[in-house]
Amino acid sequence: MQGSITLDKTKYNEIIWPIVVLFFIRIHGFLSDELMFIIYLAFILIIIGFNKKILITKFYGMYPYIIWIAIMALIGIMNYENRVVARDIFYFAPTVVLVILGFYLFYTYEKKSIVKTFVLCGLINALHCILMFGLSLGEIKVMQDIRDIFNCEIYEMCMITLVLAIYIFDNERVVFGKVMDVVLFILFIGIILMSFSRSVWVDMVVGIALVIILNLIFGARKAKTYLKTSIIIIVAALGVIFIYTAAPSHIINDYNAKIEKTSDEINERQSFKTIEDASNSWRGYETYCATKQWEKSPSINQLFGLGLGKSIYVKFVPYAWAEKGMVKGHDIPLLHNAYYTMLIKGGIVGIIFMLLFCLYPLYIGIKSIKRNGFNDEALILITLPIALLVQAYVVRGLIVQHPNIVWGVLIGWFCGYVKKEED
Repeated sequence: MQGSITLDKTKYNEIIWPIVVLFFIRIHGFLSDELMFIIYLAFILIIIGFNKKILITKFYGMYPYIIWIAIMALIGIMNYENRVVARDIFYFAPTVVLVILGFYLFYTYEKKSIVKTFVLCGLINALHCILMFGLSLGEIKVMQDIRDIFNCEIYEMCMITLVLAIYIFDNERVVFGKVMDVVLFILFIGIILMSFSRSVWVDMVVGIALVIILNLIFGARKAKTYLKTSIIIIVAALGVIFIYTAAPSHIINDYNAKIEKTSDEINERQSFKTIEDASNSWRGYETYCATKQWEKSPSINQLFGLGLGKSIYVKFVPYAWAEKGMVKGHDIPLLHNAYYTMLIKGGIVGIIFMLLFCLYPLYIGIKSIKRNGFNDEALILITLPIALLVQAYVVRGLIVQHPNIVWGVLIGWFCGYVKKEED
C-alpha cells in the first residue's frame, strides 16, 4: 500500500544494483577517485559491449564543454608537466563521464528506476552516518568531530533529498510509498542539518524553494503545495531547534561564530597581509588571488585561459598545509569556487561553455513542460542544474576531486528519457 510505512519488497526489483555498489564503495572510500573514474569509463564500455551499440548522447550542451576541456588539455601539454595536466583532467572530466554513464544506463535499465536506486543509496548513507555517530559518541569533543561523521557524501545527499522532495510534492507518484517517502525525507533533512555545512544548507534552501515555486507556477493543486511547504518549513525549524537545544553549547557557539564570519570568508576585497588573514578568509583569499592572476594575464589568456595544469598562485599558505606538504611552492591546483578555477584554466570562453553544460538540462526540462505538461522528469532537469550552479560557487561543484555521481547520472538518465519521448 502506498500509505504504508513498510517498504514494498517488489520495488527492489526496480533497483539498479551496480549503482548501489558504486555508491557503497564511495561511502567507505575503498577506492581512490582516480580508480572510480576508471570504473565509470569501464562501466560505459561494458554497457556498449553488451548492447553492441554506441549511442550518441543527446545532451548537445555537453559537446562544446568536452571540446573545450580537450583544448585546455592540449594547451597544458604544450606548457606544463604531463602529470599536472592529467591531475586536472581528473578534476574536469568525471562529471561529463557520469552524464554519459547516466544516458547509457537509461537505455540499458529503462524499465528500472534511477530515483528509487538513489533514494536507497541515500538511506544506506544515512544509516552509515547514524551508526558512525553512535560508535563515536564518547569521542566527540568539538563541532568538527560531528561534521566529519555527517559530511559523508553530503552533497550527494543534498541532490537525493531534492529529488525526493520533487516526488513528495507530486500527488500522483511515489518512490517507496507516500508515508515512507516522508519518513525518508525527514531522515535525510536530519542528516543534512547534522552536517553543520553552511554550503549544503544554502543549496537545500535554494533547491527546495525552486521546487515549491515551480509547483506553484505549473502545478494543478496549489492548496496541497502550500500545505506541504508549511510542513517542510515546520520540520526544518523543529530540526534546527532540536539541534540547538540538544548539542553542547560550545559546539553551537562554534557554529554561530562560523555563520557570523561567512560574509568575511568569501569577501575577496578585504586586505590580506598575513597568513592569518588568508587562513581566516580562505575562500575570499582564493578568489582574490585568482582575480589578480587573471587581471595580470595577457588578453588572449583572459579570454581562452592558461590551460589544464595551470595552478593558482597564493602568496600565503596555511601553516597546516605547509607542514603536511599539501602545497608545492605557492601553487594550488583547485579553488573552492569552480568559476574562478575555470577563469584561470579556461578563461571567459571556458566559463561560458561550463554554464552551457550545466544549463542545457534546464532547457530540455522547460521544453518538456511545454510539450508534455508539468512532470517530475522536467522538474529534476530544472532543479538539479540550478543546485549545481550554487554548489559550483561555494564548494567547487563540477570541477572537483570527488564528483557528484547523483547529479551526473540523474541528468544523463532524464535527458535520455525526455529525448526519447520527443523522438
